[in-house]
Amino acid sequence: MRRRWIGFQRATADPPDHVSVQADFMGYLRLKEAYALSQGEHEAAGVAADAARTFLAGHLGDVAARLCADLRGGPVEYLAEAGELLARMAGVDPNRAVNSPLPVIQEEPEEDFSCEQA
Repeated sequence: MRRRWIGFQRATADPPDHVSVQADFMGYLRLKEAYALSQGEHEAAGVAADAARTFLAGHLGDVAARLCADLRGGPVEYLAEAGELLARMAGVDPNRAVNSPLPVIQEEPEEDFSCEQA
């Protein structure tokens, strides 16, 4: 069975559909592909490449566009850049990404953490 050959195990408690887990899984599939190629195992490399394409089209690609749009214009610039990079890697035009109904990051006023001395 292909899934047994892949052998991916999550190293985090994030839910399996969390974008970080999905991106980690894509990296793992590409690593398996590269390793198989380096060993001359072209059939195994093809299995990993097919799995990566299927996963990208069916999972990560769907999330990438929405995440890119949600992070764009937010208060954390490097996250917006990471979202754009993820969209590009997933083959999604970041300029066509549309925001999801719920914001990922909301700016909230900072609480006053001052301590009064007694």
